[in-house]
This record gives sequence, structure tokens and C-alpha cells, in this order.
Amino acid sequence: MTIPSRPDRLWRNKSFTTALLFGLAATVFLSALLVVRAWWFIIHEHEMLKIEIQDFKQEILAIFHEDGAMGVREEFGLERLHPWTAEEIEHHVAENELVFTVLNQHERLVAGARLESDFNLAWQQHAFELDDETITLLTHHFAVGEQFQVALTRVTSWIDEEAWHEATKLILWVWLAMPALFMALGVVIAKQQVRSVKQLQGELSALAAAAKLSPIPVHTTPNANTLQPLDSIRLSINQLIAKMSSIHQDIETMSVGIAHDLKTPLSRVANRLQLMQQDIDDPSMTAAHLEQCIEQVNLVIATFTSIVRLSEIESGQRKASFTRLNLSEIIREMAENYEPLFTDAGRTLTISVVDNVYCSGDRDLLNQMLNNLLENALEYSEESAKVWVRLQNHTSGVLLQVGDSGPGIDDDDQKRVFTRFYRGDISRNKPGNGLGLSIVKAIVNLHDAPITILPQKDGVTGAVFNIVIPTSH
Repeated sequence: MTIPSRPDRLWRNKSFTTALLFGLAATVFLSALLVVRAWWFIIHEHEMLKIEIQDFKQEILAIFHEDGAMGVREEFGLERLHPWTAEEIEHHVAENELVFTVLNQHERLVAGARLESDFNLAWQQHAFELDDETITLLTHHFAVGEQFQVALTRVTSWIDEEAWHEATKLILWVWLAMPALFMALGVVIAKQQVRSVKQLQGELSALAAAAKLSPIPVHTTPNANTLQPLDSIRLSINQLIAKMSSIHQDIETMSVGIAHDLKTPLSRVANRLQLMQQDIDDPSMTAAHLEQCIEQVNLVIATFTSIVRLSEIESGQRKASFTRLNLSEIIREMAENYEPLFTDAGRTLTISVVDNVYCSGDRDLLNQMLNNLLENALEYSEESAKVWVRLQNHTSGVLLQVGDSGPGIDDDDQKRVFTRFYRGDISRNKPGNGLGLSIVKAIVNLHDAPITILPQKDGVTGAVFNIVIPTSH
């Protein structure tokens, strides 16, 4: 199957669109910050202007208290006090100079500008028309002694104009630069991703065309801090490849095992049928051949039954019906049932089981697990061998041990003894299909009970299986 090539569509790349959207969001955010900065500038400059007016007011009051009105006039170089003309007022406002107003105790203008301000307010912001333009003024009213009321006025329009002019200019640059910057960044990131995806696509295409699955190369060190995103995908793909290779190996092993196990009984059936054809006139010989055929066919059926049983266990469906079981009773009952068989075979079976151990599991499967282990001990232990079944407490649950004093399992066979259809050299001449211990392994896996075989050292002889089963309280 050809993998469609689509990653070259840069404008549909998610990283590009994400970078572009992030750029727009950053632009809006920066614009909002600039607006806030303009408001802060306006408030700050107004406060500074008030401080300046307050300082001037304090200076006037100090001079007035010391030298009177004449002192104030001399201090500020006012040759004479007189109401300003309209031209003088407009000149002071246009030049952004201080405008003052002086009223006498009868509220008559004695000097300065007549502005439409309210002397009942300490601070007042009001408008002033200058050449068809509305100017904003800030005026502070205060009394000088009992004779005069004074108003000091400054133009504030320039503060607003300067703040918004600067903010508008910066916002314009932000809107011109930021989207373009993030768009360029998105293009760079998207191109890198497209190139990486194409490379991975090529590696997967080569893998699909290869005769044998093999891991694809990981380009960065498999470290959680430095691993590139696509390399983490490569590691996941390699894990999948390893699992598929293992399954493929199992299928091959199972296919060879099935073929091997079926070949012998079916060949024997064919031979017996030929003999039946030759001895067709001898009823006793025909019956003997037929009996042998049935025996061989039963072996074939037993093999298929074990395969179906193993698949059922490995599917995990039985776990849904787990119940709380008295494991002590199950082990003791099954072992005691086998005791006469061991005695008849010249073996000694010793049973040691602690009472009232409970676990969560499937009674039928646990019975089959112990049945397979005891059959294994019965089959492969020597005559007069000692076989034991022990159930004792363990730090991680309860330990079930099934062992014998037979020839044991060498270390090389221990690594493969749970593989389907695997049979060691010692068992090749004995009946069986090599699925018994595979079924045991599947059952303990289903019960989350690890199984180990004691190594042939430190005085250990025979085959000793240890199974740690989680308990249920």
C-alpha cells in the first residue's frame, strides 16, 4: 500500500497556523499593554502638573504673607495688574504658559484671564475654545488672604495628544511587525516538521517494503529531556515492531510445533489404515489397527484442545469472572487427589498447605495449573523420587511451590520451557505436546502471579516451580 504524501502543504501545517494565531494573540496583548501605558502616562502627567501648580501656589502664598500683593507682583515681574485681553489669553494658552486669574473680594477680575471656571471647586478640568479647537485646561482655585481669589490654569490637551499619538504609532508598528514575525517563525517550524515527517514517511515506506521487520533509526539520544517528538514516535514504532516480531516468532514456533505434533500421529494413522487394508479379512487385526488409529486421532484432538484452551486463557476474558477463593482448600484437594497416582508410580508426594489462604481467581484454571505441574512432576521424575506441594505465607502474598527430586531442568531449557510446543531433550521420547507449561504460564499471568524455576545450583536438584500468588483478605 502506498502511503499518501500530504505533509508538503505548508499553509495547512498546524504549527504554522498555531504560530500565526499566537502572533495575533501576542499583537492584541501588546496593543492592550500600550493602551494601558498611554492611560498611565496621562494620569502621571496630570499628577505632575498638579504638583507643579501646588508648588507655585505655595510660593505665591509665602510671598504674599511676607510682602503682600506688591511683593507678589514684583517677584513675578508684573509691571501692572490688569485684566488680560482676549488676544493675551489666547497667546498664553497657545504657548502652553501658566494662566492666572485674580478676583477681589467682590469677585471682580483685577488681573489675568477671565475663564469660565468655578471658584467653588478646588480643582476643575474644563474646556476652552481656541481657533475652532477645543483645548482642555486644568485649573486650581484658592484664596490669597481675605482680599483675593486666585486661579492657576495649565493646558492639559498636549498630555492626551502626546500619549495617544505615541501609543497609536507603537500599536501600528506592533500590528505591522508581530504577525509577520510569527508568520516567519511558523514557516520555519512548519518546514522543519514537514522535512522530519517526510523523512519518517520514507523510513516507514522502506520498512513496509522490507522483507523483514527491523527497528528504524532514532536520530537523537533516547533521553526524556532531549528526545525529539518524532524520535519518540520512532521509539514507539520500534516497540511495536519488537512486539510484532515476537508475535511473528511465536506464530512460527507454534506453526512448526503444530506441524511436528500432527505429523507423527497422522503418519501413524496413515500406516494403520494401510495395515487395515492389508488385514481387512482379519477382524481381530482390523480392530487392533482401528484402536491405534483412534488413539492417534485423540492425540491430535488433545493438541487442538490445548491450543484453544491456551488462546482462551490468554484473551483475559476469564478474569472478569474472578471470585474470592479458598486457595488452601483448592491446593490441598487437588494434591490429595493425585497422591494415589504418585504412590502407584513409586513416587512420594508430600503436601504442606497453610490454612485459610484466600485469593481472587478462577477455580477451574487454578486446578488446571496445579494439575499440569503435578502431571509434569509425575511424568519427568524418576521412580522413588520425592515430590512436594507447599503453600506458605510470603511477603508479597502466598508462595506455592511444586518440586521434585528428579533430573530437573537445565538452565538453557529453563529460558524456553514456557514457550509453546517447546520440549527439551529429556522429554522428546515422552508423550505430550509441549503446551502444558505454556498453559501454566498463561494461568499465572492471568492471576498476576509471577512464576520462577529455581536454578540448578546451591544444592537445588530436580524441577522446583515457585509461584507467588496475591492474596485476598
